[in-house]
Amino acid sequence: MGSDHLQRDLTPSKGSYSFIKRVNVEGTRVVLEAGLGARHTPRRFVYISTDEVYGSSCHQVFEESSPLRPSNPYAASKAAAESLVSSYWDQYKEVFSAGGLLVLNPLGGGIRRSETL
Repeated sequence: MGSDHLQRDLTPSKGSYSFIKRVNVEGTRVVLEAGLGARHTPRRFVYISTDEVYGSSCHQVFEESSPLRPSNPYAASKAAAESLVSSYWDQYKEVFSAGGLLVLNPLGGGIRRSETL
């Protein structure tokens, strides 16, 4: 018995670019390949990304069709991983579906802007 869904959401936001890239891009590829090679192939792959792939402006309005404009190494690695997920979906859509969630940095009581990415 296996899971019907595969989710990729372990994400470092700080550290060297090679570490961030290894976790976000290579880690995503490893999870996608593991899903394809599993005895019970998951029907859905959910990739959790960030709104920072569209830029760093707090006042900018964007939607999924907006152009990607990552402004830091973390956002660039997330955009690269999104492209990887999309290419796997294009190639293996008969095996499983793939989708993504964009996560916004929370700001509010007790959270300082310096504590977010």
